[in-house]
Amino acid sequence: VRPLPRARALAGQAQGGRGALRFALKRPDLFGACAALGATLAPKAEIPALPDTLWGTGFGPFGAGLKGATRLSPDFLAASPLALAEAARPEELARVHWYLACGDRDPLLSGTLELHHLLRAKGTPAALRVGPGGRSWSSWRSGLGPALAFLGASFRGD
Repeated sequence: VRPLPRARALAGQAQGGRGALRFALKRPDLFGACAALGATLAPKAEIPALPDTLWGTGFGPFGAGLKGATRLSPDFLAASPLALAEAARPEELARVHWYLACGDRDPLLSGTLELHHLLRAKGTPAALRVGPGGRSWSSWRSGLGPALAFLGASFRGD
């Protein structure tokens, strides 16, 4: 085991992608790369109007059954990768190699696009892959090979 951040990466899909992003954003000193496939992200303005089924399956740990603006609780906002990225200093973000992938019919695509925009606006390169598909394993699976290749290149220092 190499104790260097560039030798460690996080990856996940859906809620796992959200978790990977949260850990990498909170501790960029520990991780050299992060890959999120179809991460459970939504811009703050879209959260109140998310369908209940999507809220319950994707964001339920922050308050299953919540409706409208009550979903924007302090706990939810503190755990949001979008809020963490917005608050992060550019030099912290630049420590991590970012890979974001999402299906073009995923109802949470706007969250992935917003995170990509935030990273780029802070001068941090981030790979973005929008492929065919929705919020499904087949969509995430198609992005898995490129994500692993990205992480491998990060480990090698490419």
